[in-house]
Amino acid sequence: MSASARERLAGLGVSADANDAAEPSGGAPDWRVWMGLSLTALWLLLGFYYIFEIVGFGKFIYGGPPAVGGFLEGAFAPLAFLWLVIGFFLQSKELSKATQQAARQAESIAAQALSSRQDSYLKLADLVMAQLGGILGMLFMSSHGPAGDTTITNEEIGEMWERLGGGDPQVFGRQMMAANFRSDDPEKSWALFWGTAIRTRHSRNFMQNFTEMIEQGREADPNGMLRRALRGSAHGQVYDLMDRYLRAREPVE
Repeated sequence: MSASARERLAGLGVSADANDAAEPSGGAPDWRVWMGLSLTALWLLLGFYYIFEIVGFGKFIYGGPPAVGGFLEGAFAPLAFLWLVIGFFLQSKELSKATQQAARQAESIAAQALSSRQDSYLKLADLVMAQLGGILGMLFMSSHGPAGDTTITNEEIGEMWERLGGGDPQVFGRQMMAANFRSDDPEKSWALFWGTAIRTRHSRNFMQNFTEMIEQGREADPNGMLRRALRGSAHGQVYDLMDRYLRAREPVE
């Protein structure tokens, strides 16, 4: 049986046999049980001593049922109370163990749920990153292709699209970053993203989808590690460039 299955059974209070209530995880009887057995044995010995040595067995028998019954009732009442107290403490111990195991089980379930949400979010992020790569491809063609400054040939752009389709969603993001870094003119850098109505539309579409992707990760990424990784990617840095130039000057609509 797996550890998780054992924890579930323990959390439900299921035990293999009745002796589990008096035995810790190591298998040895609880010290309270030994104490109860010792006191019970001592009490019985004292009772036998009282009957045989002090009262006398004959007198004890001839006392009749009322006397014998009263003696037995008084003799065993302390034992019953003793085992009631011992049982209470044993049950409290088992309840404490069950509570701790239930808490660990709840933590495990919560961790599994978080892991499932993170996996789902990462799958969603892969799809969105591929979509963002396509948007940046259109933006890159607008600024560097036949409709732009024609510094990149159609063959080179075609190779980039092949890399995008082959599993490199940030190829155009890196190209846009490189184009921004090569430019010493802030005006030209701004124009890469906001210089025409088409570029403005592509940039706004990119920023909207990237923002929604980050917002979707709040529940699946409580410590923000995944979102910081996405913000540090090429697409995240392109988003920051777009936002910076958008704040500096109104785009062409």
